[in-house]
Amino acid sequence: MSGRDVWSRFSSDPRARAAGELRATDADRDVVLEVLSIAYSEGRLDRAEYDTRSDAALALRTLGEVRPLVGDLVALPAVRGAGQEVREEAVTRLHREVRDARLGFLAVSGVTTTIWAVTALVVGWHFFWPAVPIAVLGAGWLASRWGTESRLETLEQEIRERRRRDRP
Repeated sequence: MSGRDVWSRFSSDPRARAAGELRATDADRDVVLEVLSIAYSEGRLDRAEYDTRSDAALALRTLGEVRPLVGDLVALPAVRGAGQEVREEAVTRLHREVRDARLGFLAVSGVTTTIWAVTALVVGWHFFWPAVPIAVLGAGWLASRWGTESRLETLEQEIRERRRRDRP
């Protein structure tokens, strides 16, 4: 049983600080008991330690009590920090902004060029006026592709401020 599999089976990740005060469920207790049973069968715990930890597992009240019981038996891969989560959300938002700028550019270019072509057929060829909105939106799309690091920093700051504001 890999560490990643075990930690994902809890109602909330017991390694995270925010989960420390959450009440443990019966399913959480069962996961701890399973880890202890496997460790005992592999010889990593003697009978006395297995009994002590099993009794503690049955009496679990919060998820904060889980890690001391199984932390030395299951790999503890790094918990994603809040900084990583903020960065990932900012990257996702940046990709969405760039995609939306590109799709807006393509949609407006297509619609205005089609309108120009239809009117040009009816009234005759004239100035290619769609070049103006195409140039403006194209510049916006290109601008969204440059300066991504500063835009990411701005997005991260916005996300942190929103989370601070929304925190109870």
